[in-house]
Amino acid sequence: MVEMKDIESLTIGTFSFLKDYGFHEPLLRPNNLQSRVSYLAENIGIEVELDWRDMWVFVLIVRLESGKLPNGYYVSNTDGKICRIHLQKVLYNLGYRDEQINAERIYKKQKKKKQKPPSVEGMQSQLEADSNLLKKTIDLIISKQESIFTEGAI
Repeated sequence: MVEMKDIESLTIGTFSFLKDYGFHEPLLRPNNLQSRVSYLAENIGIEVELDWRDMWVFVLIVRLESGKLPNGYYVSNTDGKICRIHLQKVLYNLGYRDEQINAERIYKKQKKKKQKPPSVEGMQSQLEADSNLLKKTIDLIISKQESIFTEGAI
């Protein structure tokens, strides 16, 4: 049986390519409801959230505050600005169009409609798909990091 620790380890291995792009060793913050694996660079972070209740994976782009994770979730408690945006939304806002983004959106809509039981296999599949999407687009995200959190991009 696959345990939470196995999925956390898989996440760390799957996103280890981020070290090649200037991101530091991952920070793992587990709890009973979710685990977060955060990769931090100078001004931007990539966060993989593992939702244990719904057995779902989210990849977020994070605006760091003085090189650290912000206080607050989607909105910073420090300055009241957006600090986390889902990967697919960032890519869409940057004008990136790809079948994988559309397939992911369709899959999520179908999942909500069909209410399939959550599964470890589903999480593993999501990790692989999100990792592949990030690998294809990490150069774009890094090059546009200054504009990701501007008013018009949100």
